[in-house]
Order: sequence, then C-alpha cells, then structure tokens
Amino acid sequence: MKTFKQRHFFESRTFELKAEGVRTFTSHLGGSADLFVPYDLLLKTQRSYSEKYSPFAVLAVVFLSLAGLIQMYGSMFGLAVNFFVVGLLAGGALLSVSYALSIRHYAALELKNGQCLFVLKKAPSTKAVHDFLQELFRRRDDFLKNQFFHIDFSNHPSAEIRKFDWLRNEGVINDEEFDYIQRKIFVLSEHELD
Repeated sequence: MKTFKQRHFFESRTFELKAEGVRTFTSHLGGSADLFVPYDLLLKTQRSYSEKYSPFAVLAVVFLSLAGLIQMYGSMFGLAVNFFVVGLLAGGALLSVSYALSIRHYAALELKNGQCLFVLKKAPSTKAVHDFLQELFRRRDDFLKNQFFHIDFSNHPSAEIRKFDWLRNEGVINDEEFDYIQRKIFVLSEHELD
C-alpha cells in the first residue's frame, strides 16, 4: 500500500493506494470524509478545478480596500487619520492576503458515476502530485488488466470483443494486444462452430 499526503492550510488529504482501489481521507474546517474509490470506477480523464472565495467575499475585499484608500487619501488633504481608516485598510489587506492564500487548484479525476476525486495540484509539489497520479493510473490499469484481460468462453464472442475494446479505449491494453485477442476469439469461435 502506498500513502500520499497533502496539506494546504486548513485542508489535509491522504490517499492510500490499495489492491482494489484508492481510499481517501479528507479533513478541513467544514469536517472530514473517508471515501473508497474502486479502480474500475476511476476514468483516465482529469480536468483542472480551482476553488475560490465567493463573489460576495471578493466584493467585500474590494469595498474595504477602496473605503480605506478613500479615507487615507482624504486624510492626506487635511482630514485626521483615525482608527476607522486603519481598520478598513487592515481589514482589506487581511482579506486580500487570505483570498490569495486560500485559492486551491485541483486535478479533478472523473469517476464513472459523474463525481470527481480531487487531488491538490501543488501539494506537496507539482512533481510529487504528477508521480502520484502516474502511480494511481498504473495501478488502475494493472487492476483492470488482471480483472478483465481473459477470454470468458461463456460469453458471446461479440461481447468479449466489446470488453477488450473497452480495455483498449481505457488505455489498459494496446492495439497489438487487442488485435491478438480479437483473432484468438475469432479462431476459437470458429472451432466451436465446427
């Protein structure tokens, strides 16, 4: 079992690559989750996803910053600087910094059920995430090949060819392996007819 850990401020993610799938443990300020994803549910497609503050929070940052700047420049022209001005500027600066630090970028790994498995893109490093994803997909391919890369003679030959075509489309087997199996199924099915 391989374990991969990620942390981004108040969020932590742990992935355990097991024989039949990946177990994920996620914890953040909103709670925690424990999920097991079987390899045959995991697609090879991934997309980028970023999670940011809501537009309301961004408007609050802009409002506080602008209000603080207006008060500050107003004080430069004869108005006294007060704690309200300092509070507005500090609040705007604090919200700006927290916004910049809170943006999280994920690799969203698509699942057959329409959901996604999220992996932080840069934690602990971009290279570590890339290596982890390569290992995850290699284990997925090995699992699918071990589960499905055999001819089931109880199935109709066309059903078996569809199964191997699916393995090829998933990147589990290559074209040469598919062609070999397809010829083998064809030859075996002709012998059964004789």
